[in-house]
Amino acid sequence: MATVAPTLDEVSRLCRATDERLWVAWSNAKNHSFSPDQTQIVYPSYRGNGGIRASEQEARLAFIESLITGSSHLFSIETPTDELYSFSGDRAVSAMTDLALHNDRGGIDLRVEFKGKGWGPDRVDKKPIYKDVEKLLREKAPGLWFHVLQARNSRTIEKLLAVLTEGIEKVVDQQSIQNNQLGIHICILDERLSIERWQTVEPDNLRPLRFSPEADWSPKPGDVVGGWQVHCPSAK
Repeated sequence: MATVAPTLDEVSRLCRATDERLWVAWSNAKNHSFSPDQTQIVYPSYRGNGGIRASEQEARLAFIESLITGSSHLFSIETPTDELYSFSGDRAVSAMTDLALHNDRGGIDLRVEFKGKGWGPDRVDKKPIYKDVEKLLREKAPGLWFHVLQARNSRTIEKLLAVLTEGIEKVVDQQSIQNNQLGIHICILDERLSIERWQTVEPDNLRPLRFSPEADWSPKPGDVVGGWQVHCPSAK
C-alpha cells in the first residue's frame, strides 16, 4: 500500500497524541505511580534532590509511540540532511534531523526537531536554537518544531517565540531557504496545555511569532488564540 504524505491535520493529531503521552508520563513521575497502560515512557529523577528531569528526549520517544500506534507512516531518527552545514565555521558537512517521516519512494515528507526548556533573547548562546531552525528551513520538506516546557509564566512563551523569530530572521537573511512551511508546537507539562501554529515563512514579509492571550485567559479545548490552536484535556 502506498504511503501518503501526512496532511497538516494528521501531523497535528500526532502532536496532540504525543502531548497526551507526555502529560501521563509527567503525572506518573510526580505521583511516583508508574503504569505502562497509556505510555511506557518514564521521566527519570535526579540523584540526590529527587527532582524530575524533563527534556526533549521524552518528546521524541512519545512522538514515535504515537507514530507506531496511530499511523502507518514510515520514519527514521537522526536522519542525515540533504544540505551541507557549517555551524562551527569548519568544513560544511551533512547534519542530522531528530526525526523524519518518509514516503514509500524513499523521500522525506516531514522533518521534526525537538527541544526542551525555556529560552529567552537574553540567553548568551542561542546557537542550539538557530542551527535547528536553519535545518528546518533549508531542507526541502516541511518542518515541525516540537518544544517541551515544564511550566510557564506570563512571559515564558513570549521569550521562546522571540528567540525562534530571531532564528528565522537570521536564517532568511543569511541563507537560501527551500521550505517555507514551519509548524511550531509547544507542550507545557505542568499545565497539561499545548499550542500549535503553522507559519508560512515569507522572506519578504517576515512577521514576529507572538502568542498573546488575555491576562485572565482560561484555556479551553478547541480555543484559537491569534491563530494558535489550543489543546488541553478539559476546561479549567
